[in-house]
Amino acid sequence: MAVTVKHLNADSSFLLTFEPEKHDSGPGENLSPYTVLLDPWLAGDSVIAAPWFARTKHTVPACISHLSEIEEPDLVIVSQNKSDHCHEETLRQLRPGSRTTIAAEPSAARVIRSWNIFNPTKVISLPKYKHHDRFSLLRFYIPPAFKDGLPGEVTVAFIPAKNYMTGLHNAIGITYRPPSSMRAESQTDSRKVARKRSFYQVPLRPASSLPPNMPPVPPLPTSPTPPSATIEAETPGAANISGYKPRISRVFQAKSIELMYPASKEYLQSPPPSASGSADTSSFTSGISAPTLVQSSLLPTPPCSPVNTEFRSGRSFHDESASEATAVAPLPKPISVLYTPHGINFKPDLQPYIRHHLVEIGALPLSVLFHSFDHAQNPWYLGGNVLTGVNGGAEIACGLMAKTWISAHDEEKTDEGLVVKRLVTTRSGVQEAENALHLREEGHAMRSRDWKCDVRCLGVGAEITVGNG
Repeated sequence: MAVTVKHLNADSSFLLTFEPEKHDSGPGENLSPYTVLLDPWLAGDSVIAAPWFARTKHTVPACISHLSEIEEPDLVIVSQNKSDHCHEETLRQLRPGSRTTIAAEPSAARVIRSWNIFNPTKVISLPKYKHHDRFSLLRFYIPPAFKDGLPGEVTVAFIPAKNYMTGLHNAIGITYRPPSSMRAESQTDSRKVARKRSFYQVPLRPASSLPPNMPPVPPLPTSPTPPSATIEAETPGAANISGYKPRISRVFQAKSIELMYPASKEYLQSPPPSASGSADTSSFTSGISAPTLVQSSLLPTPPCSPVNTEFRSGRSFHDESASEATAVAPLPKPISVLYTPHGINFKPDLQPYIRHHLVEIGALPLSVLFHSFDHAQNPWYLGGNVLTGVNGGAEIACGLMAKTWISAHDEEKTDEGLVVKRLVTTRSGVQEAENALHLREEGHAMRSRDWKCDVRCLGVGAEITVGNG
């Protein structure tokens, strides 16, 4: 499994081709590649607001003159509404009735819809990524390769910088997991297995099997009572427990009740010594009658954990001797791509996405990073920083242990207009990017662990293939 990157122009237009892993087990039903087109701009000028304000022209022609020269992409991503990323002349070359979906930054999506060319359902506005909102991550379903296989998935996350007034600094996170190339032994996703791994179903010992001289032990104030636990009506004083507060469990809904008792020193009383000097446990009581477990077979799963309804045998979830349990084919490691041509702060902008998505699905180290080598700066009243350059890219590459760093948005274009009159640009190449990686303290530490980032500046039409091994 690998991704092939083709540079369509000298700036920031790329074609990504995600190739599923081929096996000798036979041809699959859906092992075709998945293609993503990033910020297509092939020819024509880029004008922001008006030609007198900002006008940009290519100095190097693109490797293709029309989008019909490449295979129809599955997905087109537009990272911002500026015309060097959201280029109308180029996007109009897409066939209106095609299968292609356009996922665009919110303001860019509004611009594209205003053209009235594409089916509105095919133009998706990228939501701002929020780690606590699962709907803020776009997920594209890939049908299974086999009848009983697991489906694949492409995720797209839009991560704007906290200070997003200029609309330049953001990141597009892409992950690709192909459909399963093996027939699944079970319909259970192995990612769900990982979440249940630490929870076990342990049968309770009946209350009648306890030693006759052992006093009843009240539950801890915060421990939930199993769903089958009840209070015997004949228990003396059970209805007059001080501070008793029944509460419907949020986990088991109406099927269980959590018995909450206030912390009390009475629970810590020790039995009075007998005449012989030893503790008399037969006559000792705590002063509070604890509920008795009448009937129970399983402990409930901990709060906020998934309730396992598939196994009720009393064995642990991973007990190989359980007749109901079957082996689950592991999901392949996903390919991860981060596209941020203008740059973005590693802290704090990228960290939620890294911690709550890339780490969770096992998508690190990062497969490909797209980031500028050049540094461009305007005065604050004209927007401030435009490109963060090699230093910003080196911080992200080290933080994500990127396998490949590809230069983006570094073409020496012809710039005209008011906004570029005070623009100061510092050009950098592969050597400067590698030096920035070597000078970083974390880069030195990771190189001692045999980490090496392949830094590339692809020419027009050049390709590179990066695997996930």
